Amino acid sequence: MNKHQKGNRTKLKIKRYFERLGYQVGDLEKSGRFIKQKDVFGADIVIMNEKKIIFIQCKSNKNDVPKGKKEFQKYFFPSEVEKWIVLWEDYEKNPKILFL
Repeated sequence: MNKHQKGNRTKLKIKRYFERLGYQVGDLEKSGRFIKQKDVFGADIVIMNEKKIIFIQCKSNKNDVPKGKKEFQKYFFPSEVEKWIVLWEDYEKNPKILFL
């Protein structure tokens, strides 16, 4: 499995995890046969419920967490919007949520 396949698998696991928790989940990455995969405002997905809007950077490798933090710092977010890095490492039952 290459790094893109692993990243897509991790993102799907995270999306399903938050859907089970009752959040609405939107995929922010644009990808396709001729479209390069690209985050929107540093996030892979956005989740929301009636109280929160949260931009999420999905990670499967703890060594990539600093890169995710740096990416979020490029953008201005309203104070009401939360930014999370969600790390779901191999063989773990649940993700680790890092609040920024």
